[in-house]
Amino acid sequence: NRIWNNEKDTIKLPYLDRLCSDLFGGELITIAGRPGMGKTALMLNMARYYAAVQKLPVGFLSLEMKGEQLELRLVQKDWQKSLKYEIKYLTKEEREKLTGQIDALKELPIYFNDKISAKLGTMLSSIYMMVKTKGCKIVFIDYLQLMPTNKRGSRNDEIAEISRRLKMLATELDIVIIAGSQLSRGVEHRDSKRPTLADLRDSGAIEQDCDMVVFCFREGYYKSTVNPEKLELIVAKQRDGVTGTEEVRFIRERQLIVNDKR
Repeated sequence: NRIWNNEKDTIKLPYLDRLCSDLFGGELITIAGRPGMGKTALMLNMARYYAAVQKLPVGFLSLEMKGEQLELRLVQKDWQKSLKYEIKYLTKEEREKLTGQIDALKELPIYFNDKISAKLGTMLSSIYMMVKTKGCKIVFIDYLQLMPTNKRGSRNDEIAEISRRLKMLATELDIVIIAGSQLSRGVEHRDSKRPTLADLRDSGAIEQDCDMVVFCFREGYYKSTVNPEKLELIVAKQRDGVTGTEEVRFIRERQLIVNDKR
């Protein structure tokens, strides 16, 4: 009844709101791609949008990078030089500017967790605590294949358990979970590098459990004749929704995703 009476706030998916239905909570979304396609950048840009524009508390679990590295990526949008490689050579004025930007970032309701336990149950509990203590409405996980598991079996079985537990947790807590996922190397050996659902690495359970699967694809990564900034966000699966592609720009040097159509 809360939905029909418009009493329940919905969540839009940044960059994809023209293709994707509003999210009500309980959804599990996968953002998948090969390395270098912009998965982490997309999730960080989405997290910043939710926290800065919509003022929604966001959790970000990183199994690949430290929180400090992610913060540098978030403020990189305002810098022409690479903070990753040139931070040691910043002038005094630049250091003061960077300190101010990171302090401002800490005022946003983005909560990083890079201290990941080796046990799946403990990690799921950390998501639970983010929701209960910080009020997080959206939780990002970077990325699925690095998550711990309780199973001793094939990697397919392990990933199947992870995706099932994440979907159950999203439903139980009434939140949106957005998880990054790697694609199999088979993509690299085809003439067409554009990904399909069959390329989801390690398990078909990801496709089954997720409400939405979005691929990140940059043809310019493979072909020098294509604009390297062109990033295709391919909605390959959407439960009760349409599929399709939205083109945005990925300015890699600034870790910035731009939709020029808005």
